[in-house]
Amino acid sequence: MTRIAVVSRWNATCGVSLHAELITRFLKRGGAHVRVYAPTIKTAIRDWHHILLGRDEDYVIRCYDETDNPSNASARGCQGFISGWNPDIIIVEGYSRLPSRSIGEELLRAWSSGSRIVYVIHYFNYDEAAEHIRYLPPGAVAVFDERWLREVLYPYRNVIEAYTNVIGYPCAEPVEAQPYRPAGTEGKFLFFSFGRQPVEELLDYIRTLDMLSSKYDIVYYIVRSSEERLPWVKDWLIVEHRKLGLKEIYSRLYGANIHLIPKGWTWKVVVSSTLYQTMASTTPVVVPDTRYFETIPSTVVIKYWGIKDLAGKLRRILDDPTILRKYRQALIEYCNKFSVPYVVHELVKLAENAPTPYSVSSWPGRVD
Repeated sequence: MTRIAVVSRWNATCGVSLHAELITRFLKRGGAHVRVYAPTIKTAIRDWHHILLGRDEDYVIRCYDETDNPSNASARGCQGFISGWNPDIIIVEGYSRLPSRSIGEELLRAWSSGSRIVYVIHYFNYDEAAEHIRYLPPGAVAVFDERWLREVLYPYRNVIEAYTNVIGYPCAEPVEAQPYRPAGTEGKFLFFSFGRQPVEELLDYIRTLDMLSSKYDIVYYIVRSSEERLPWVKDWLIVEHRKLGLKEIYSRLYGANIHLIPKGWTWKVVVSSTLYQTMASTTPVVVPDTRYFETIPSTVVIKYWGIKDLAGKLRRILDDPTILRKYRQALIEYCNKFSVPYVVHELVKLAENAPTPYSVSSWPGRVD
């Protein structure tokens, strides 16, 4: 039985954790022996993005400290836990708060004993990546799209080219759930959002729907996992404050006509894990045209530039909801293309070609 170690956040509200959970649970269903090495709760919850979602499974070992400084030698790095298990493959979710200096020492011990390593790159830019990679032993590199090659890893291109592949972020599999709509919304066009985004990221949707509410019978249903209150009171706005489980999220997506995802502007190289977590519902999605979605075709999601553009696109949909059929079909096709089984297969195949102590000639990180 293949032994696979996964080094990552776990059971947390972020894209790093979701990626690890999707691939790990599929690997376990396929019969692999998997152990997850995750950060301690005490150090992980210091980050805004990390909210614990549930109890850990028995194969999860919390043995490293998250840190804002990857060179922090005092941060625990699972010393002895990974190398002592002697895994065949180690999948490392590379992200900003990983204690790369200390965990790199443990990975080096495992790599020197025959483990093959795959790094899944979540770093936002070259400077952040360089601060971590300098401490890591050789391994194969997986990126979600070519932006990571051009903007994050470009200075390393000649060294890592033979070990790098664009694999994509996996689309979560659909969840069985009964469609849910809040009371009083039957027969109305229902928009839905969830999460704990900053209030200002909802502003485009609030302003646009406020304009449209005078002509169309609409409802905007928002479920906030934050206690921060929204500053708007509208007849067409329903707001709840609670943390939703995945089945509850899908239940509300199945009941909604459109999923509105709020995301702000950034210069960083990023994807939206919220989108990949929910696409399989096939509920049509509206998103701002920002870096989170720039590699998603406009035939799959409905992108808007500003309020005027958003209002025009929503008017056309409200006048003719059959427009949404093509987006539902496109979501199905996209999820099939970037399915969890496909991504896992590509990661395992990449691991088989990962550098070993006998094959590597150069590496931008440590070889000592």
